[in-house]
Amino acid sequence: TWGMRASSTALSIIGLAVLAVAVSGASIRRVYPRNALVALHTQEEMHAQLKAQIKARPSFTEFVAIVQNLLQTNAPIDKVYTLFDELINEVNQEQFRHDEMAYEQRAQCDEELTYRKNEVNEATIALGKATEDKDICEGELSKAQAAYAINVLVQKTKERELKTLDEIRKAENDLFLERQKEHKEALRVIDNALPLVKALLGESPKTSFIQVMKGQSSVGASSMAILVGLFATHKSVSYGRVAQILAQMTESPEIKREDVLRLIQMINNLRQNIENSLNEITRVENEAVEGYTRTTGDIQALLDTLKTQEKELTEIIDDSNSCIADADATIAVESTRKRESQSILEQSEVMCTSSEQQYQAASKSRQEAIQLYRQILEWLKDYFKKNSIIEGNQ
Repeated sequence: TWGMRASSTALSIIGLAVLAVAVSGASIRRVYPRNALVALHTQEEMHAQLKAQIKARPSFTEFVAIVQNLLQTNAPIDKVYTLFDELINEVNQEQFRHDEMAYEQRAQCDEELTYRKNEVNEATIALGKATEDKDICEGELSKAQAAYAINVLVQKTKERELKTLDEIRKAENDLFLERQKEHKEALRVIDNALPLVKALLGESPKTSFIQVMKGQSSVGASSMAILVGLFATHKSVSYGRVAQILAQMTESPEIKREDVLRLIQMINNLRQNIENSLNEITRVENEAVEGYTRTTGDIQALLDTLKTQEKELTEIIDDSNSCIADADATIAVESTRKRESQSILEQSEVMCTSSEQQYQAASKSRQEAIQLYRQILEWLKDYFKKNSIIEGNQ
């Protein structure tokens, strides 16, 4: 009866110990996020094995029943002690296996967290670089577009200037051709008139100019009529003076040699003046053509340069737009990469922290359970010793 009371007391204490063991075994259970991103497949397998081993240990009821059976059947007390030692050893083995699993898990967590941090840092750097490239390309695009607008404006201005010069040149050339024609016509008149005037020198001094006009001389009326008509129909001052002298000669009763010589001299002077004037307007025209050719050549060269620059600016604009598009694509990719990596990093940190906390809690529970087992074991030994129960015989 006394033995049964002792066994009952011992069983109550042992029951507390087994309950502690059950709690320590349950506390190692871990729950990972559904979409866990840390590579912990090996740890999951080890964890499953660990749980299976814990499940293989006697349950609370089973352990109590085993100990109760040993005590009720007066089994050697050493067998009870051995049962405790085996249970403590199993818990130690569980802790050892859990330590190995936690060590490997920490290594993989460190690797995963380092990788994700590097991903975030690399994405941040790439994002900054792409943003900087985009700013540079946008600046180049803005400058190229401004230069392009100025280039096109200058081209249009120079093309209008070239058109204006063409119109001025045409007007000047038309005027030159008209004046050239007038001068040549004047020279033709003079060249036709000189032989007629010179023919007057062969007339008799007593012959009047009227007689010459009436055909009463060797010059002939028709020739003199042509002479008078040539100068009368031209309204220039020089022509007018010649015509005036001819008019005076018609009023004179006779042809005076000095009048004829004076007329010849005047006509020769007139011809020289006209020829000089023709040479002058020809010189001016040639200089104008030379200046026009030089100026239009310079403008055309400038236009050629501007067209080349326009093509280069177009290429720069296209390249800048392409650069901006590439930068935008990189920014989109790296922004997504950074956001996703940051999210994964945060999930991994939470999971790894939670796993470490569960490991620490489970380890603490096992240590407390082992300490409790040992205290109970020592208490049992002391209890049976004090009550004169000899170890190894009961």
